[in-house]
Amino acid sequence: MIESNAVSIDRSRITLKPNVVVGYEGNPYKIVNVLNANDIVISSLDSVRSLQVNSKSLTVFEGENTLTENLNKGDKDISNEAWQIALQRYEIIKPLIEYST
Repeated sequence: MIESNAVSIDRSRITLKPNVVVGYEGNPYKIVNVLNANDIVISSLDSVRSLQVNSKSLTVFEGENTLTENLNKGDKDISNEAWQIALQRYEIIKPLIEYST
């Protein structure tokens, strides 16, 4: 975020699609449905409560997210075992990739 005496600019982005976790009034919510660019249906992670809210009222949720934590690893952070599994899986789907191109 860029801050100055006159203006504060927040360039964070929210992906508006189902199952994305967003912030609403300081709490985490999951997007259930995108009705249009302005109206979003969200569901509380703590209960079954669903709300229809304006997309402008949503924020980026910065909580502890152990599910996506491992997706943002660099290639040097991947273990040799995980790399071997990835190579085996690639060899399995390689004919499908070559067939489709």
